[in-house]
Amino acid sequence: MEFTAKWEKDPATSPAARLVAAADEFTAQLNSILEINQTVIPELEARKYSGSTVLDSDVLDYLSESDRADVWKEIGEVVAGLGTLLEASRDPESDDPASTKVGFTVSIGHTAAAALNEFILAARGQGGSREELMRRSLLVSAISAFEVLFGQIARFIYDVNHAALNDSDYSFTLQQLSDFSSMEDAREYLVERRVAALMRDSIDGWDKWLKRAGGGVSMTELPADWTVVREAFARRNLVVHAGSVVNHLYLESIRGLGIEVDERKLKGRVLQVSQDYLKQSTESVLALGRLLSVSVGLKIHKANRDEHIHSLKLGVHACVRRKFWHATRSLADYALSLDLRRDDRLNMQAAQWLARKNLLGVDEIRDEVTAWDTSGLSLEYAHKKHVLLGDAEEAVRQIKQLLESGTVNMIEVAANPLYFEVRVAVLKSLDRGAPQLAAGSRPDSNGPMASAVGAHCEPGPGAVSAGHKEAADGAIVSNSGGASSKDADLEHEEHIVWTEDVGDFDYVRQTVVHLSTTRQKPVAWRGTGRRVGYSVLKSDAPSGDTPGRFVRRVFWVKDYDRSERPEGTYKTSAPSEAVDPRTVAPGVLGELTERAWGSPLPD
Repeated sequence: MEFTAKWEKDPATSPAARLVAAADEFTAQLNSILEINQTVIPELEARKYSGSTVLDSDVLDYLSESDRADVWKEIGEVVAGLGTLLEASRDPESDDPASTKVGFTVSIGHTAAAALNEFILAARGQGGSREELMRRSLLVSAISAFEVLFGQIARFIYDVNHAALNDSDYSFTLQQLSDFSSMEDAREYLVERRVAALMRDSIDGWDKWLKRAGGGVSMTELPADWTVVREAFARRNLVVHAGSVVNHLYLESIRGLGIEVDERKLKGRVLQVSQDYLKQSTESVLALGRLLSVSVGLKIHKANRDEHIHSLKLGVHACVRRKFWHATRSLADYALSLDLRRDDRLNMQAAQWLARKNLLGVDEIRDEVTAWDTSGLSLEYAHKKHVLLGDAEEAVRQIKQLLESGTVNMIEVAANPLYFEVRVAVLKSLDRGAPQLAAGSRPDSNGPMASAVGAHCEPGPGAVSAGHKEAADGAIVSNSGGASSKDADLEHEEHIVWTEDVGDFDYVRQTVVHLSTTRQKPVAWRGTGRRVGYSVLKSDAPSGDTPGRFVRRVFWVKDYDRSERPEGTYKTSAPSEAVDPRTVAPGVLGELTERAWGSPLPD
């Protein structure tokens, strides 16, 4: 095999090439945002506050041991009092007059008062949660990147569709005309004015303009989640112009999106930008941007159809590799609506099935994939069918032939999320063993190369996994084995309901549902596996980061877990979501014990 590289001094200048380049740059920016959200910010959250205040520096070392003890004791009393105030402030709608007059008094010495004063002075400069500030900034950046892309798409439309400028009512003065060296310069100036004016409109106004100037293309009709995108635009405006405090403009923006909220309680509330919210919204914006660039290109520049189709295929491939399952499904759905070559259509269908499997579980695709007739196709597609269905035995038999013929290589097996469920079996069949955990890592941890960006991974013994999928009610859920999520997210749980007797289960799989639509009703589960329990919230539990959505937990097992097959894959290991059900309690995440792991935990 030969490797050829070529560099051209002059970049491509055709409108189609510029459009594809703009979409690629937009994608690169959103990829970076998603990577920061999934890797950098969680690492920041894991660190304890380490500012140079008197409370966490060596300043207190200058005090005597008894003075230090007194300072910490007195500050502890202040902290306890502040905790009481915090609890009283959680229900601003309370009708109890006493709830608005809660206070406390603590007598502290001069030394403790000086220490506390230093801490308060330093804390005032922190400006709130660093993680929240970063995620708000990333949301603003994601929406801004889309706006830049839309401006470039508008410019592309004007460059290719000259008729789009014919309805302009702008007139030039003689002086202005004399300043232009040619009519092309005058047209360039007019295009710049029109694009600048368009960008000052709302996203709904952009869509109306697209329908007129873009050959009938409409963002609302593309297979991206328009509701999520519109709400993200509204929340960006809230962040930039109102400090994230819900106002009438935000409520008006989401009113027509079908999002059911209690506007009276929501108004005045500070909306947070959580990790899951930023992930879903950024993926949706990413999908819309890619789809928009391709659909406009195909609509008004048909001479470059192959270039735009190639860009779409690369986009699907990249989203699969990064495990952006919402974006993958949107792009693949659109690709399947086009007239594609047979091999392209088959690959897009496989990508779409893989995305749906990771979002909703294998049962979502089982009937369709089982009915897929691969008898007249190459072994590659029959192999994908068995891998999608999790048929490890048949997949292992076929992979050896594909590796020998060069159709598939080990890099593909290692990197393609398609192989998550059968990878360990494939490695064992080739006598290569399972990948080893890095020194010091938890059995449910995620390295930078396996960041949880929407994947539902199913590792074998010693492998790592993490991810998200979608519950039956549309809620985004994240795999949360061990202590990978915050117990604080579960503080409003009232009790745990076990729908099966799990007394003899060494482990169950735990998933935190971040956008459940109900507080106390059973959490519907049509994902992979069988639900065996769920958490119930207090009747007055507040919404999570998204209005009208609640944080719940679901406990479940798969048909090849140890409870179902004691001598199976997880005889002496456990999946990443595993927790010992004996350690589960309301408000407390379960733990991965030696009993759950089936042997001493890896160091």
